[in-house]
Amino acid sequence: MNQDQQPDAQLQTFRGRTPREAIGKARTALGRDAVIVAQQQRNGEVEIVASVDFPDVAPPTRGLGEHVRSRLTAAGFAPNFCNAVDEPYGWQELPDLFRATLRFASPGLPLTGAFRFVGAPGVGKTTTIIKLLAEHVLRYGRHGLQLISTDNRRLAGCEQLALAAELLDVPYIEIPEEGLAEALERFRTASLVMVDSAGVSFGKGGIVPAATRDVLVTPAMWQPGSLRRLKTQLDALNPVGLAITHADQVDQLGPCLSVIADWRLPLLWVSQGTELPEDLEPATPELLAELVYAGIDRSQMNTTFA
Repeated sequence: MNQDQQPDAQLQTFRGRTPREAIGKARTALGRDAVIVAQQQRNGEVEIVASVDFPDVAPPTRGLGEHVRSRLTAAGFAPNFCNAVDEPYGWQELPDLFRATLRFASPGLPLTGAFRFVGAPGVGKTTTIIKLLAEHVLRYGRHGLQLISTDNRRLAGCEQLALAAELLDVPYIEIPEEGLAEALERFRTASLVMVDSAGVSFGKGGIVPAATRDVLVTPAMWQPGSLRRLKTQLDALNPVGLAITHADQVDQLGPCLSVIADWRLPLLWVSQGTELPEDLEPATPELLAELVYAGIDRSQMNTTFA
């Protein structure tokens, strides 16, 4: 028997070094129907409480049943998101629900081409680039890489990127945004070019389109209105996809996912920590479902089933 498990109990406790490890233990012991009831840090470990015994009411023939709608509402999902779902997905079918309501795209490995990461100041563009760069170097080596920063307004961002480039032994240059087209032409034979752009502030203009695959960096903890304003400000770039950052800093991922569902832009990556490169993962329906399950604590569940 798993030493973390409490036998013959409706609620069972599992521990691990990371949320993923603890959730994995719960899924192994209780199966795919395990519901994460609570999560906390205890003695340097992540401790979660899980159960398979919550009541499950039969859903209607069309649309979400009230039990699933209530749970999604507890997780922060907007009414328009719930109303747009036609099929009667069960709570343990969140991956299928996300597969139907969100778009996912594999970025392909190894990454090739020119990628530019765009968004507001402080949303995690630089950190996302460093994580992707570190993973690429570990898997495929550093040959053919080029790192560019056009963020000459923020000294700390350039210093962080320059240090990462030095540690990973990757060529790095800093240029003004108006010099990006010339730089891309100069490095056209590079297999992968990654561009860190200056943060765009609300009401202060956007970023000039370039011959890059632009990735919109979307912070999970932002309010829906701020996310929509950011997207509108950068619409002219026609971004190829999204990277969700700071997913570990929110209990409710629902507000962010509700907004993203309206955009119909492919999800590429999810970042949920500071470790390099482990805390950046390809976005999948299963990963998002795990994050939503883990974000619902016991008090929310009790309110849902009161």
